[in-house]
Amino acid sequence: MLKNSRTVDYFYNMKILSLVLILSAVMFSCDSQKENDNLTGENIVRYAKYLRIIEKGNLTTIEILSPETGEAEQTLNLTKELVKTNHFLQVPVSKMAVLSSTHVGMLSKLNEIDKIVGITNRLYVFNEELLENIEKGKVVELGEEGQIPVESLLKTKCKTLIYSGFGKEYPYQKQLNAAMVKCIANYDWREVHPLGKAEWILLFGYLTGKEKEAKIYFDKIENEYLALEEKAKKLKNYPTVLEGNLFGESWFAPAGESFKAQLLKDAHVHYQYVDTKGTGSLPLTLEKILSDNLDTEHWINPGFPTKEKLFTFHPKLKYLGPVTKNKIYDYSKSGNRYWELSAIEPQKILSDYLSIFHPTEFPKKNLYFYQEVK
Repeated sequence: MLKNSRTVDYFYNMKILSLVLILSAVMFSCDSQKENDNLTGENIVRYAKYLRIIEKGNLTTIEILSPETGEAEQTLNLTKELVKTNHFLQVPVSKMAVLSSTHVGMLSKLNEIDKIVGITNRLYVFNEELLENIEKGKVVELGEEGQIPVESLLKTKCKTLIYSGFGKEYPYQKQLNAAMVKCIANYDWREVHPLGKAEWILLFGYLTGKEKEAKIYFDKIENEYLALEEKAKKLKNYPTVLEGNLFGESWFAPAGESFKAQLLKDAHVHYQYVDTKGTGSLPLTLEKILSDNLDTEHWINPGFPTKEKLFTFHPKLKYLGPVTKNKIYDYSKSGNRYWELSAIEPQKILSDYLSIFHPTEFPKKNLYFYQEVK
């Protein structure tokens, strides 16, 4: 009886010891996890407000921030290991569907056009390599962004979908996530500085394994942009400028906190609506535009390549001050080229602006994006 009692006590004590060891291991694991969570990496993004990239040893975390709240809307943990979970995104990504021209432009600068397997429409494409791939059937035309059937996206066999963020999940995101397709919002269009918009190339750099190339490219355009900005600061005159055009019943001009308004500031001009709030477009009535700009000297981006088409569209535009005072300039003759590359080449836009608005100090050679509207 005593022998059996000792045996019971022995096994009871062993169970207690095993439980203690398990609890200790769990507590140690939790403490280690807390310690890892408390590790802070440096955000390498310098200009973009809605993109954060943090490197912690071998782990890179990318956060997409909401322009409305400033909080992380999406967190991407990148790994080069083979994974079968949505908690991590395996990089480099082999196949991407991209739903904005700016995404194409950024991938082109990284020589990663071949990663694209889905776009909205070839009518919006400038890149020759991408057009060839569409002709060869390597790239699927998906249609307008908000109306793409989930079956069409799955047909591309893409691993990631990059779309313009509007504060909501992408339609069918749950179904796409279930199919291991990562949907990533892009807020480059909401940035407040042109270099912040361009800095989104880092997102594409990390996704394609070209982060070093992306950093080198961004450093280059940053230096070029800042050098032009510094030269512009020495200018003494501030010409007045109007930007935008009519769409329906409203005139859409850049809001005062937008990257486009910042470009005009850096070009050393006075923009009529520089003190307005917002980072997108500012809807105004034609009557207000006409009354505010009777004496404005310059007009850019009217949306038409010729004056004939411009004034046929709306005869009242003849009464704008810039029409009689100076030349009008627009990018419409190189529309697709502008939409693909302007986001990633803001220094080229600034160079064009300085030549247009300050021709004496910055003589016109060959404008990169812009042409005179004749």
